Amino acid sequence: LLDERTQEQVEIYLVGDLGGYASEIAERNLSEIIQAPGIVPKDEALRMSKSSDILLLIDAPVQNSPFLPTKLAEYVFMENPILGITPEEGTSADVIRQTDTGTVVSVNNAKEISKSIEKYISEFQDDTLSIDPDWEEINNYSSDRAVSKYASIISKITELDRQ
Repeated sequence: LLDERTQEQVEIYLVGDLGGYASEIAERNLSEIIQAPGIVPKDEALRMSKSSDILLLIDAPVQNSPFLPTKLAEYVFMENPILGITPEEGTSADVIRQTDTGTVVSVNNAKEISKSIEKYISEFQDDTLSIDPDWEEINNYSSDRAVSKYASIISKITELDRQ
């Protein structure tokens, strides 16, 4: 993917603690397209995410993971396509598919990851980069809905304790 066209048109921002990967970016001469500002305040990270053309989610290659990254719960509300590099079976993949907010590609499939990135670049160039999200499904991840579900569970537990 690192052809002349890509290097001129792609900027990647990796926000957060990159550990040893920061030096790998420099070693592979990727510093021109990959920016790594490190850890930034939450509101700045959200602003950067919202202003992005494509949102990237990378999950650990754990099959059937029940965990939902907080980042994904925020991403689904941003109306930007999500490239989910995640196991194809698991919570993150399910959320992206059910909300119609992006593409899921296996963490172990470099060819498909490359094809997905090329597709997004092409759509961006053609000014057709968009998603048609399922807002009813997305609203299941709102804080109001989560608090309501949590309150219902607590209420049921409290009723069981009284019996």
